[in-house]
Amino acid sequence: MKKSIPQNILLLIGLAVVVLSCNKEDKYLPASKHTTDHISEKKGSQFEGRDWSGKIHTIIVTNEVHGRNNQVAVTVPDEYILVGGGGLVTPKFALPGAFLTGAYPDKALRTWHVSSKEHLLPFQHTLIGYAIGLKIDGLSKEELRKYIRIDSSRENKNHNPETPEAVAAIPKGYVVIGGGVRIDWSGAGTLLTKSIPGNADWGAAGHKNIESSNAHATVFSISIKSDIPTWGKLEVIRDYAINKPGPDFGGYRTVKLVKRKGWALTAVGGDALLTDKERGRYLTGIVPKAEPDESGEESSIVISKDNINYREAGNVAAYNVIIRKQP
Repeated sequence: MKKSIPQNILLLIGLAVVVLSCNKEDKYLPASKHTTDHISEKKGSQFEGRDWSGKIHTIIVTNEVHGRNNQVAVTVPDEYILVGGGGLVTPKFALPGAFLTGAYPDKALRTWHVSSKEHLLPFQHTLIGYAIGLKIDGLSKEELRKYIRIDSSRENKNHNPETPEAVAAIPKGYVVIGGGVRIDWSGAGTLLTKSIPGNADWGAAGHKNIESSNAHATVFSISIKSDIPTWGKLEVIRDYAINKPGPDFGGYRTVKLVKRKGWALTAVGGDALLTDKERGRYLTGIVPKAEPDESGEESSIVISKDNINYREAGNVAAYNVIIRKQP
């Protein structure tokens, strides 16, 4: 007598075949191709800023999505040009936590993209994306765009695929006002360790954690002409802060960087200051608009975290890129 295979066994076999088939294609996929719970286009809060002259205007726009592996896109209003952004995994200090895997601009300088993922342990979380827009009185959007450029670079061909790192340089006569990184990963996933401004570039890196993961990094720099004909000269500076020794709840480290008065914020950079490459420390938040403190000062925050099963003391650093009309 011929025995039939139970329906539940057939279903399990079918699911296994699908999973194996998907894994065969999972090589250096961009974040947008990996499985995500949601891709949100919901509009969030807006915060406006300006420099001392009142002629340089910035806006910070937010958007969010909830799931275990997330992507979110944030578009600046039509009259602004995208110059920077960030992302935040929330709840901020929950366990086991999730990590950023990318935060970067589109080439049209309209939309900021952020991605996050749980890692090795399941973790439902909300990913908040931040986009920073810039406009200048006396210049139309089209005129201003002529003086802003976006450059990109990938790691060299001899790079270690488990530790992708690259730098996007800018040309002479321009100053860095923003940047970001997209990590195209495979396997267990590559986590973001830094995305920071340099003297004449933007640099970024990712790193695997415990489980093997090969990846490529594409780094973007956004720069502006420092002397705009018929309008005037711009000043751009970078401020830096590193966290002070203190409580290390759940493996998190946080640093706050107050924005100087009279300047407009165009970008925030973060560095997890990775020291133990086996245990690791990775970024969970690059936030250009933190909740104001009692003094009412504007500030950004950067948050890093280690792996819950492999403690790594470490630190975290924040960078503010700020701009003003030359007095």
